[in-house]
Amino acid sequence: LQEFSKVVGLSVSYLNEIENGKKYPKAEKIQQIAEALDLSYDELVSQRLQSELGHLEQVLSSSGLRKFPFHLFGITLHDVVALLPNAPKEGRAFVKAMLDTVRAYDLKIDHFLQTALRCYQEMHNNYFEDLEQAVEEFRSVHKISESTRISTELLYGILRSSYSYEIDETTLGATQHLCETRSVWIDGDPPKLLINNLFSDCQKAFMAGRELGYLALGIDTRGHCSPDIEVDTFEQVLNAFRASYFSSALCMPVSVLQQDIAQFFSLDTWQPDSFLGLIDKYDVTPEMFFYRLSELLPKFFNINRLHFLRFNHVSDSKRFVLVKQLNMSQVHIPTGIDLNEHFCRRWLSLSIIEELERAIKSRDAKLVVGAQRSQFMGSDEEFFCICIARPLALSPTTTSSITIGFHIDDTFKRTVKFWDDPTIAKLEINETCERCPLTPEQCTERAAAPKVFQREQKLAAQRDELEELLDRFAVQ
Repeated sequence: LQEFSKVVGLSVSYLNEIENGKKYPKAEKIQQIAEALDLSYDELVSQRLQSELGHLEQVLSSSGLRKFPFHLFGITLHDVVALLPNAPKEGRAFVKAMLDTVRAYDLKIDHFLQTALRCYQEMHNNYFEDLEQAVEEFRSVHKISESTRISTELLYGILRSSYSYEIDETTLGATQHLCETRSVWIDGDPPKLLINNLFSDCQKAFMAGRELGYLALGIDTRGHCSPDIEVDTFEQVLNAFRASYFSSALCMPVSVLQQDIAQFFSLDTWQPDSFLGLIDKYDVTPEMFFYRLSELLPKFFNINRLHFLRFNHVSDSKRFVLVKQLNMSQVHIPTGIDLNEHFCRRWLSLSIIEELERAIKSRDAKLVVGAQRSQFMGSDEEFFCICIARPLALSPTTTSSITIGFHIDDTFKRTVKFWDDPTIAKLEINETCERCPLTPEQCTERAAAPKVFQREQKLAAQRDELEELLDRFAVQ
C-alpha cells in the first residue's frame, strides 16, 4: 500500500479508507488510481460486476443484506464481502448456494432479523442495564414506587396526562383483519393508542407500558402494530424488543422480584401454588413472568444456561408448534421452516398441554402448572423445567404452554433448594419422534415413526459395510 501510495500520489490512510469502504473518491482521484493501475476509468467504476460475480451482485443489492445488523456482532458488510474475492469461483458457488436455499425455503428478511435479535439477546444474557435504569428514572419522574401494582388505570393516566394520548379500546376488536392485533399506534395530534379489548387487563397494561417504553426511550423508528405486520429494518425489531423489555421491567421491578425469586428458590420442596402466587402478585401473564425470569436469573443468580419456550396447540390437531424461544442453555431444540417432525411427547411443554386439554373437557381447570427433570437420551445433561399451560385469549380452540428450563449444574443446585424434590417426575426424553430409537412398546407417547433414526442407522450400516469391503480388498 505504501508503494502504491507513492505511485498514485495519494496518502496511505486515504487509500486504506477507500479499500475499507469508508471513503468514495471523487472523479479526479479515481482517474489517478486508474492510471496508476493501467486501467480505464470505466473499468474501475463499472456499475455492473462481471458475469462470474453476478450472484455476488444479487446479494450485495438485496434488501436483506443491507438491513442485517452486522455492527451488533462487531463486523461490517465489507468484512463479509472481503472473504469472497480471494476465491471468486468458489465464492460465486457459495453465494449461489445461499440464494438457492433462500428461495427454496422462502426465507424472508423477518426470519434473519428475528434470529439476529435472539443472538443479540443471548450475547447479553438477555439483561440490559440501560433499560433497567430507564425504568427506574421513569418511576422516579412519575412517582411510582416499587410496591405500586401496575394497572391499566395508572398507565392510561400517564399516557393521557403526560403525553396527551387518546386510548381506544373499542375499534380493534371490531375490525375484520386486525381483530387479533394487540395494539395499534396512530401518530397525530393527539396521538392515539388502539388496544384490543378482548385481552385481559394485565395484557392491556403491558401494551400501555410498551407504548410508554417507546416514549421514555425516545424511540422514533417503530412499527404501528403489535405484533408488527411488516418489518422494514432491524432497528424496528430491536426497538420493539426494547419497548417490551421496558414494560416488563415496569410491571416487575428488579429489586422486588429478585427478593421474591430468592425466597421461592429457598423452599425445600417444589410448591406450584407458591409459584402461581408470585405471578398473581405482579398481576402479569405467565408468559410475561417467565420471560422476566429469563432476564434476571443470569444477572442476579448466575443461572446462565436456561431456555424459554412457547408452544401452541390447536384442539384435535396432532401438531405442536414452537412459536417462540430463547435458548441460552445450548440444549438442542430441532427447529426450522421445513421441520416436519413431531416433538417428543415426553417434553413437559407438550404433556402439560394435553393435561390442560383433558382438564378443560372435564371442567376441572383452566390453567395447569408443573415441573419436571428431563434428561436427553445418550447425554449426561439434565434440565429442570417449570411449565404453565393455559388457553389463548383470542382463540378458545388453541392452548399454549410456557416453559423455562434450567441446566442442572452446581450453581443451579446451590441456588434452587428443591431441585431434587422426589415428587418431581424425572423422564428420559428425545428431540423428536422421528429421531428416537425407542420402540412403540417402550414409548406409548410416540406420535410418528422413527424415520430419521432409521435413516441414520441405515447410513451407519452402509458406512461400516463399505469400510469392511475396502479393508478386505486392500488386503488382497
